[in-house]
Amino acid sequence: MKRWLLVSLVFLLSCTFQRQAPRAGQELDTRGFTRQLRAAWEESGVPAVNFGFITRDGQYYAASFGPAVWSEDAALTGNHIFRIASMTKAITSVAVLQLWERGLVDLDAPVSRILPGIDSIPILTSGGELVHATRTVTLRHLLTHTSGFSYAQFDERLAHFSKPAGWPYSDYPRVAEPGTEWIYSTSTDWAGRVVEAVTGLSLEDYFRRNITGPLGMDHTWFNVPDSLKPLIVSIGVRRDEPGDFFQEYPGRVPREAVKEYSGGGGLFSSLNDYLRFLACILNEGALGGHRILSKETIALMFSDELPAVLDLGPEEMAEPGRMSHSLCWAIQLSDNDFGRKTGSAYWSGYFNTFYSLDRNTGIAVVVMANYLPFLDPGILELYKNFELMVRGD
Repeated sequence: MKRWLLVSLVFLLSCTFQRQAPRAGQELDTRGFTRQLRAAWEESGVPAVNFGFITRDGQYYAASFGPAVWSEDAALTGNHIFRIASMTKAITSVAVLQLWERGLVDLDAPVSRILPGIDSIPILTSGGELVHATRTVTLRHLLTHTSGFSYAQFDERLAHFSKPAGWPYSDYPRVAEPGTEWIYSTSTDWAGRVVEAVTGLSLEDYFRRNITGPLGMDHTWFNVPDSLKPLIVSIGVRRDEPGDFFQEYPGRVPREAVKEYSGGGGLFSSLNDYLRFLACILNEGALGGHRILSKETIALMFSDELPAVLDLGPEEMAEPGRMSHSLCWAIQLSDNDFGRKTGSAYWSGYFNTFYSLDRNTGIAVVVMANYLPFLDPGILELYKNFELMVRGD
């Protein structure tokens, strides 16, 4: 995986907002938040953005700026629906852990028992040779991105690899032996296939029955129902040209339903729905009378699951707060410079959606835009500074 991606994920940007010091059980003073956020949004040039946080004790804050559809006048709200891309991964990981709690899967058993053929996918060496793996893939490898798979857009070897005629696999070749490297990858897509194979349900149906349905996440779907499609927001790109303008992509509303569900990045969701999901995690796996995971499993989701040799430390990350990965998301191993504390979890989506949550303070933060390029400085500064407003010292 390219170093630029790892470095950019840490958002090394300057602070412009006032700071507060929230404590567990203490309500945040949000007076002035909306005014400050609006001023920052207007300066950023970002077409539209949602900000929100929720606490374990039930405090909720949300602010929306800009139009839901860039070419129209209707204002964005917390119920509008975004493409959340890799923020799907956390929900898929929860689904796998539910199966683990029920004794239906073993995190350390060969995945090939459930998905025959996964171990036969060859490894592409740095010299361009396809070789057989000597280790077997486990669910733990898939959930921690140590399976050896990668993303073609992030790996030069895969970017230059052309699948030969008759290529029998649904994925690209792997680029490492399982358990030897942390490589951000299609691993969670494979984990989603495990859920489908074990339960006999599509990932859409499994989520509705076991996660998004019980939690009241009624704006979270792989295939958005017709009645909700008007709530899907614009998606576009910032053009790096004179005037620095945004161009809206066509196809805001998908024309056809997907039939293969990407556990790594296929969901649509809203600010309010994702805050509900994170609130459930902060409440030790339960919300509104529905429990989706045990307290013990929630604790496991915040534990460092990478062997020391694979730890993503400061030399590689070039950032002051070291990070690692759990069975669900990235984990902050020490305090960083924008309010995120040791033990916090976080991740993002390719179209510039972001979240973080802290079990100690009981606060979760979500910021959503929908445009490219990924990690655009305009949205990163808004996200980092909103975190500082909520979490800062």
